[in-house]
Amino acid sequence: MSYARVKISAPGAKLTFQSGRTDKNGRFCFFPDMPGDWKVVVDDEIGHRLEVTVPVNESKELMTKQQTGGSAGSFISRYEKAIMGISIIFGIFGCFLGWNGYKKAKGKNSRR
Repeated sequence: MSYARVKISAPGAKLTFQSGRTDKNGRFCFFPDMPGDWKVVVDDEIGHRLEVTVPVNESKELMTKQQTGGSAGSFISRYEKAIMGISIIFGIFGCFLGWNGYKKAKGKNSRR
């Protein structure tokens, strides 16, 4: 989200640790000063909102999904992958039917 509002909350804090906006590519950077689960809220103010917890270890490094026990490649859920696969199959089938219809229509016009 380009130029979206970002609010970052430290673990256990009631006040916002840092706030600002993303750049034109939707990027935002912050440097945590304590370990724990940091809360990041990104809001584009037109209805899109993302709330994510960012785990930071004792050496103040961002923990990856592999370190926390999650899978690194699970950005898309299983259901979204299934819907995407079905959509691709229907799309290919629709292109095939459209091409056959085009060939039949072209054949009828050439007979006249």
